Amino acid sequence: MTKGYYCPAGTGNAREFACPGGYYSSATGAVDISTCTICPPGTFCQGGNSDYSNVCPAPYYCPNGTTDPLPCPGGTHGKGQVGKTNYTECSVCPAGYYCKPGSATPTPCPEGTYNPVEGRSDVWQCVLCDVRNVLFSDVLTC
Repeated sequence: MTKGYYCPAGTGNAREFACPGGYYSSATGAVDISTCTICPPGTFCQGGNSDYSNVCPAPYYCPNGTTDPLPCPGGTHGKGQVGKTNYTECSVCPAGYYCKPGSATPTPCPEGTYNPVEGRSDVWQCVLCDVRNVLFSDVLTC
């Protein structure tokens, strides 16, 4: 019998029935799916796992029972921190930058543009500079 799998009576192959994605089993000799345990938050299990040692990488988050890590949403970034359990642990993209979904770090607005607002998710949200922006804005890349 193999960890990460279960073998109902009459099973001919020890790897015929894997614990499904989002679950793992460290048991040997398991005979039904009830021995599969949900993968805890901050980790992911792709099926047939014998443990939950796959720590959720940056810039992703992994809620309870994750099969594949989920990217931090647009307007946020996941710089550095691994093992995030919820999208709320992703950092808000700062003013002057934008962050596409799954961004590891913020991307600065291109030269000649600026962004005075936090949480922007795309370059088109950077605004062209003009004289008024240069004189009155606090956040510039102009």
